[in-house]
Amino acid sequence: SMLFSIPAPKFADRSVEKTGEAERIGSDPTVSVGPGDVEIERGKRLVVEATFAGSPPRSPRLIIKDSNGLRQMPMKPGLDDQALSALVASIDESGEYEVAFGDSQSQTYTIDVFEFPRLKQADATITPPQASDAQARTVVVNTRKITVMEGSEVSWKMEVNNPLELGELCSDKGEEVIELVASKDDPLVYHGSHLPTRSRKYQLHLTDTAGRSNKKPIRFTINVKQNRPPRFKLTFPGKDQKITSIQELPIRAKIWDDSSVLKSGYTLIIGEESNERILDHELSKPAQKVPVASKINGEEIG
Repeated sequence: SMLFSIPAPKFADRSVEKTGEAERIGSDPTVSVGPGDVEIERGKRLVVEATFAGSPPRSPRLIIKDSNGLRQMPMKPGLDDQALSALVASIDESGEYEVAFGDSQSQTYTIDVFEFPRLKQADATITPPQASDAQARTVVVNTRKITVMEGSEVSWKMEVNNPLELGELCSDKGEEVIELVASKDDPLVYHGSHLPTRSRKYQLHLTDTAGRSNKKPIRFTINVKQNRPPRFKLTFPGKDQKITSIQELPIRAKIWDDSSVLKSGYTLIIGEESNERILDHELSKPAQKVPVASKINGEEIG
């Protein structure tokens, strides 16, 4: 829209106001303005139409007041000679507007700008099964698709644009609903946790405190991988061994798992007796093959 250098008239005194269709003090009753008080989505256009009781005055203009100051633009005639209109291409701030002509003006109307609830960012924290420390957790930032190991806990952090009355992450077939709870520290951050049991697609539904819902459900995908048993491969000895009572037999192996190996060991069986041996190693990473070693004294087996 263009900004004209026409002097803007003073806004009418709004300290006294009546409800309904009554005109406010200082306004001209010969003009009817539409759409009146209006709620409008941010960024949408606004068409204001003024209909006069008699012949339209010369040079009527639309005046908008918001946090950016005053804007005014000429109103142009349409198909009806008594009706004039002006188009505001984009409304981005709440404010007020009125139609001015000569020394008169219409009553002043409000513009309330709103936004439908929308997701700004979704972060997922994945905690594998039997994880014992923070290093075992994985944080995936700004995502809508994740792959997790069976038995993993998924904690969602959702950042939205409006405070919510209701937030839910629902599976497509309705078998699972994860409720989102507002953060104590930030009214625009919501949290929800669950243990996915199988691969599913989800939809995020948001309803703000004004009762508005997100225009389109936001889709999420969670792929769940089967949690297979940990694996142990003996690398030495590769065949039967004979040792004397004064010898030691080294034992070497590799261990790995789809998630992580917290602890491992083996059992030494001699006759009817068994003896468990714990192998010393650090917590393994998913799919990481960790070398381990031990030894058997000949005296133990006679």
